Amino acid sequence: MAMKTKTTLFLIAFLVLSGQCFSQEKIHTCINEKGEKLFSVKAKSVGYFYDGMAQVQKTVLENNNSSYRIGFVDEHGKQVITPKYEKAHQFSAGVTWVKEPGADGYYLINKKGERLTQGTWKKVGYFIEGFSSVYDDQDRMGFVNRKGELVIPCNYLGGAFSEGLVCIMPSNSAVEKYGFMDTTGKLVIPYQYAQPGTSHFANGECRVMINGVTCLINHQGDVVFKPTLTKNTQGFYGGLSASYTNYNTRGDWGYYNRKNEWVIKPQYDNGGNFKGGLAVVEKGGKEGIIDSTGKIILPIQYASIYANTVDDGYFGVEMVSNGDKEYINAQGKPFTSVPVKYLFSAHGHRLLPYCDKNDQYGYLNQDGSVFIPSQFERTESFYEGKSWLTGDASSLKTAAGVKEDAFVKEYTVGEKIKSQKNGKGEYYPGTIKQIGEYYYLIAFDNGDQEWVVFDSIKR
Repeated sequence: MAMKTKTTLFLIAFLVLSGQCFSQEKIHTCINEKGEKLFSVKAKSVGYFYDGMAQVQKTVLENNNSSYRIGFVDEHGKQVITPKYEKAHQFSAGVTWVKEPGADGYYLINKKGERLTQGTWKKVGYFIEGFSSVYDDQDRMGFVNRKGELVIPCNYLGGAFSEGLVCIMPSNSAVEKYGFMDTTGKLVIPYQYAQPGTSHFANGECRVMINGVTCLINHQGDVVFKPTLTKNTQGFYGGLSASYTNYNTRGDWGYYNRKNEWVIKPQYDNGGNFKGGLAVVEKGGKEGIIDSTGKIILPIQYASIYANTVDDGYFGVEMVSNGDKEYINAQGKPFTSVPVKYLFSAHGHRLLPYCDKNDQYGYLNQDGSVFIPSQFERTESFYEGKSWLTGDASSLKTAAGVKEDAFVKEYTVGEKIKSQKNGKGEYYPGTIKQIGEYYYLIAFDNGDQEWVVFDSIKR
């Protein structure tokens, strides 16, 4: 009996010590854009929803060793893919890349967790327009489709697909010349451009360098715009292209139209692209905002400006680099009357997560008014109409049709439960004897006791 107690104490000490490198698991509640609760999970971390699936990172026990592993829940909070992966991408049109602990590379799975590719890839990209880049052991790039089929062999260097074409060059080429390939592997624009393979099409046009001048081409490779005032173009945004005229410093920025006419003459140290009729410009190490006529909307006095009123309703500004952040509207007035420490992006939704001066989180509307007052440990941006928050969500209403069993409840000392041993196999009756930071000590009815993780228990 003494020997068994000693062994148990050693196991307790080992588990507690091995867990110190991990953050504590917490309850994360998923809400809709009405601020209603949908479900909750207990995990170290949760990810945004993509394609109706969200990553969850949980503690698992593997031969009495604790690790964090990634799995997935669906839009109803059901764990559909068991946490067992060391790394994983987001889902896209029903598939995602995953990597198992100790594995050499990634393989593809579907929403049932079924493996779609037999081999693994050293590195993989995200699925864009139905195709993902993959890399062999020599860092040569190819592309697979969502079935995991290699449709373009690993013989290239380049970027990602955009509007059905990818900027690419043969990996064994003695001369750095890029062309454009379609999704069947056909080279539709010959290798002729000396530039990185990150060029991509947007609105039917792509930047390429021809004889030292950055031009715009169409999908057929025809030049549709060649600058004459400068040797470069950033592409047209709001009808204007930002461009520099000092080639030594890449300074003296202005904006011209498609007729090669200066609309805003070169005068800035740097110039961003227009969005919603506004652009960030820099002069003398300070930033400001101009409109498409060159009129200064926000004075050139800020150390940095980020975010955009078009997307989120506000500009984030700093008077001193890495200093206090202020949030203002397009007129330079305070965005909200609420004391805000940090504001986060809406990502195309109407609500903005925010953090107050006391490090409590809530949500604002895009007019700066409060939607849910700050009261949580953390709130996240919305994706696919859902957001995660961490902390006491009891003040929020539960969405219609959602049952109580959709929400995680913490176990309590003395509670009768059933639990797996070492996180595997059958469930055995027992009692919660002790609750640690990462584990639960279970006294099983047969006299055994063991530390287990949260997901090994059920009521």
